[in-house]
Amino acid sequence: WISWEPEEGEIAPDDEAQVMVTVNLDGLVAGIYAASLHFLSNDPNNPDIALDIMINTVYRHIEVTPEELDFGIVDDPEPRSEILTVSNIGNVLLTITSVRIHPDSPLVTDFENEIHIEPRESSEITVTYTPDVPGELHTQILISSNADEALLRVPVYALYISPPTIGVDPLIIESFDGGEYPMTLTNEGGSPLEWSTTIDAEWLSIEPSAGQNDFWVETNLVLSIDTTGLASGNYDTDLIFNSNDPVTPELAIGISLEVTELGVSGDFQTPEGFGLNTIYPNPFNSTSTISFSLDTQGEVSLQMFDMTGQLLRDLIPGTNMGQGEYKIIVEAADLPAGSYSIRLQQNDNIQTQTISLIK
Repeated sequence: WISWEPEEGEIAPDDEAQVMVTVNLDGLVAGIYAASLHFLSNDPNNPDIALDIMINTVYRHIEVTPEELDFGIVDDPEPRSEILTVSNIGNVLLTITSVRIHPDSPLVTDFENEIHIEPRESSEITVTYTPDVPGELHTQILISSNADEALLRVPVYALYISPPTIGVDPLIIESFDGGEYPMTLTNEGGSPLEWSTTIDAEWLSIEPSAGQNDFWVETNLVLSIDTTGLASGNYDTDLIFNSNDPVTPELAIGISLEVTELGVSGDFQTPEGFGLNTIYPNPFNSTSTISFSLDTQGEVSLQMFDMTGQLLRDLIPGTNMGQGEYKIIVEAADLPAGSYSIRLQQNDNIQTQTISLIK
């Protein structure tokens, strides 16, 4: 297992020569080897000089691939796993004695007991990362073994951006005879929220109906309920918010509507203020349409009196109504011809207008 070059030669006085000694380990069983290389010469004082050579062919080397783990940018709390391949590139049995991670780390491995790896063989260790606290992860996996590198460090990186989280307020809307209702949509997560809406009822609309919200950004919405053409009665539906929120991809907002038998309808344009708008026709013969505006939510009464102050028609008997433009039909075929007073009241606001009935 030892060779040298050149094997012989001559050296002039006050000169020197180099001899290249080669050690070949091929085919050697792991162990400790010793030999002596003798230089024989015509030196009368040192005719035989021995060079002792000793070599230990036992080498324990470990290799781990990849050299670092990078889980990249993650935006959901679902566990994800990567594989570490541990290889024995030595010539004796490699023993993995421990695989350690900081106890507060969101990482775990499937290492349980010592792993024994024969030369030129390998074994796999599964590393699982379960995101918990948003932010950057920078930690290490410590692998202990009987290799010459007794402790091997594997860096681990990840960046957890919390997923989008949809929040809508209010979650339930109850309406009497329609109106406009303000709503707020908020992204309570740490990555962009993409959302849209699904509406099955023709009498329901929302503006805006779709969008994207960055982290903790609010969007003001306006929900409109239009009772035009609806028969009196109760109506129920859901306003569905679809989003990339992994926990709540569909959020249902309960909508309930009560349409009174009075036939009130609204076109829900933003009113300029409170009051009676038009009564048409006026004068009228048996039926007329009264239009009025409400600039706030509140209890509304609309009444018809004769000129002596006697109440003849309780057209809207104290109903909670929202902001909007409204119309109601008044029927007076059973009343005598003459002048009558229409009185609109909401909270502290009162307005009256005279209407004439002809026969």
